[in-house]
Amino acid sequence: MQKGSKDRNSLGRHLYTNLPTENGDLVAIGKYQAAVKLTPKEFEGVERLVKAGYFLNISDFVRSAVRDKLEATKPVLVRRISPRAARKEVYLHVKSHSGIYPDEVADALNLSLETVMEAVSALMLEGKIGEFT
Repeated sequence: MQKGSKDRNSLGRHLYTNLPTENGDLVAIGKYQAAVKLTPKEFEGVERLVKAGYFLNISDFVRSAVRDKLEATKPVLVRRISPRAARKEVYLHVKSHSGIYPDEVADALNLSLETVMEAVSALMLEGKIGEFT
């Protein structure tokens, strides 16, 4: 390898995200910038987290916050299926995931909570599943 060339294996790794880093910054293709204004209290809070080692730098904090917010606000597509199909899918999912709650089933199967609850009620009446704890 030539002097000064970059070897992907020689890059550092972020402690929490395991993404490649170089000189303390995450390595990314196609970077964009966005200016933000923070109150002094917000900025001090971010600085404390960076100094405590939770983030590499302020930019790393902002990127993490943006990713978290995008994940939290992503649209959820709810499928519409027949009650019979819902019972079958819910039954199979509950049997393969012990200790799961109805809202988790709804999220995993992309069904409305109402559809899952109706399927659970029917399956409990049929004796195919027990009560959720």
